[in-house]
Order: sequence, then C-alpha cells, then structure tokens
Amino acid sequence: STWGLSSLLSRERLLHEERENHNMAASPSSLSELEEAIKVLRRERQEVFATVDTEVRAICQTLRERDGEEKYGDLLPQGSAFEGLKVESPNEFDYMLPLAKERPLQNDQSDVALPLVLLEETFRAPVVEDFQARVEAAVLAHPEWLCDADRTRPAMMLTWRRLGGLNEVTADLVIAVPLPDDSWSRFSRRRLRRWASVARLAQALGVTVTPKLFAMGKVGAGAPPNAWRLSFAQVEKTLSKGADSHDEPTNTHRKTCLRIVKYYLRDACQDTSSGMSSYQIKTAWLTLVHAIRDPAAWSRKRILRRSKQLVRTLAAAYRTKDLPHYFVPTCNLLAGTTDAQSQVAERACANALAELDLVSQNPKKG
Repeated sequence: STWGLSSLLSRERLLHEERENHNMAASPSSLSELEEAIKVLRRERQEVFATVDTEVRAICQTLRERDGEEKYGDLLPQGSAFEGLKVESPNEFDYMLPLAKERPLQNDQSDVALPLVLLEETFRAPVVEDFQARVEAAVLAHPEWLCDADRTRPAMMLTWRRLGGLNEVTADLVIAVPLPDDSWSRFSRRRLRRWASVARLAQALGVTVTPKLFAMGKVGAGAPPNAWRLSFAQVEKTLSKGADSHDEPTNTHRKTCLRIVKYYLRDACQDTSSGMSSYQIKTAWLTLVHAIRDPAAWSRKRILRRSKQLVRTLAAAYRTKDLPHYFVPTCNLLAGTTDAQSQVAERACANALAELDLVSQNPKKG
C-alpha cells in the first residue's frame, strides 16, 4: 500500500543516515566492520523490494489489460537490487517487459562499445516509442506514480510520487524482445560452460534451463533503425545468485568481493567525471571469477586479496581504456572513455586500494 511503502522508506532513510554517519566517523578498520558496512540490509529492505515489485507489476497488469494478455511475456526484474549486490539505499529498480513473440536475428552487428543485434527489417525502432506511449497512459491509472516522458532513452522511468531525496523511488521499465535459443551459438555459450564449472551451476545453466537472450530497447543516432542492444541481464542474475554454491568444499565469498569493491567505488560510480559504472565493476568481477576457478581462492580469509586484485584489474582497464564485455569480448566497454575520465577512475581505484590495505594490515581479528 502507499502508506506501507512510505513507512518502509522512512525506516530505510533512518538506516541510510545511520550508515552515512558511521562512514563519516570512520572507515571500516577490520574485515568484520567492512562486512557489516556492505551487508545486504535487513527485512525492512526486503519489504521495500517486495512492495515496489508489487506496484510495478500492477502498472504492467494495467498495460496487459489494455493491450491484451497475449502481447507480453513475464515481467523480468534485473540489476543489483534483485541480485543481492546492492550496497546503497535500495531506491532504484530495473525491469524488462518482453514481448511474447520471439524475433529472429537478421545478423549481429556489435560495434566497438556495445553488443548490438539487427532484428528482422519489419521490426523497427517505432516499437519502442509505441511502448513508451502505452506505458505513459497506463501509469495515469496509478496516481501515486509519475512517468518520465523522455523519449531520448529506451527505458521509461517511473517515479514514486513521494517526498524527494532518499524517499524517492524510481523503477526503469524497458521493452525487450526474446531471441531464439540458437542465438546463443553466435555469442558466448562457452562462457557459460566455463562459469558453470566454477560455480557448480551446470544444472541451472545449459542442462535443465536454457538461458534466454534478449534484445533490449534500441541504440542511439547513427545505428540502423532495427539495431537493438543485447541484454544478458537474466543470465547475469542467475550467475550472481548462484555464485557462492553451498556444495563446494570451501565456503566461498565471491559476491562479498564484488560488494566490497562496489562499496569503495560507490562515489566514483555516481561521479560522471569518472565515467565509471557498476556494470563495469561487475564485468571485471565476472571475468575474474571466470579466471580463478579454485574455490579456496574465494574463501573468507582471502577475500581482501581478491578484492584488491579486482580493483587492480579495474585500474589497469581504465589506464588502458580496455574492458571487454564478458559475454561479447569484441566489445570494449571503455571505448568511449576520455583521458580525463580515465584519470579520475584510476584515482578512485588507488583510493580504494589504500582503504583495503588499511583493513588488510589491521591486526584486529575480523
């Protein structure tokens, strides 16, 4: 309910302010303090997730009732809020709403920085504009939400009509197109097989479940009108959720490593002058997990070492402006990075390493 979510967000704001006050007072000085700082927050936050999810599903149900139930597939939550990787206040959520009908690929046309595909010529970009207009109309039936009508971005940003600042909640909703299962043969099925051997996910990936590939939104000026961006979000969510398997002889902390690095680089990700994003950090983490297969290397006693290794990997990537997309390595996520952004990002990595060194050198038991 509206009041229920408002109450949950008020409690969330207090938790957020407590954390910020703690961070201003002192940075974590031990692994235990660091783990506390990055803890995926408590039941109240899970309730925020559940409440926002219910609200967004209600908006999509209005869309279905107007357009026909058969037009759309299942609503797909994505991103760190749903992967257990969020280290900040959970006030941003991402969703894909796929069309029900698969669309064949004409061919793939990945550019330097983005993994792109060309859909069949009859399926052109106006589909996105039509979807945005329909979402905007559907949101009118839910007066507690506002809809950003910015047509320059593929996602529609839905904003909870509450007080500003920390109490503001947004949900990005973007149209997606399911691609045929054999599309994977053009991309990175080998990547999934290698990861499955690392994280013991063989049964979840490629055996009992075929990962679904989506083309999401559309790309900007200069691209053909039928060019859409590949989304690996659902596969990434499956990998992240199963990254620390319970059947391994060593209790692993792969996701803890990612949370630690995101914690120390969270300000840089909000700073546009750095060009840094949480997806770049996640990409480097996927690549590192792919490369280091020994579960013992991801034990708790080695997690600070792995975290520093991940930061060094990122620093090298920003220095060389080269970070291959995990699933489509021919795409360089840093292709458009400027010299100034590279320098700011490198400084942020250096600061993160200094903080991690202090935690590592602390004789206090974690």
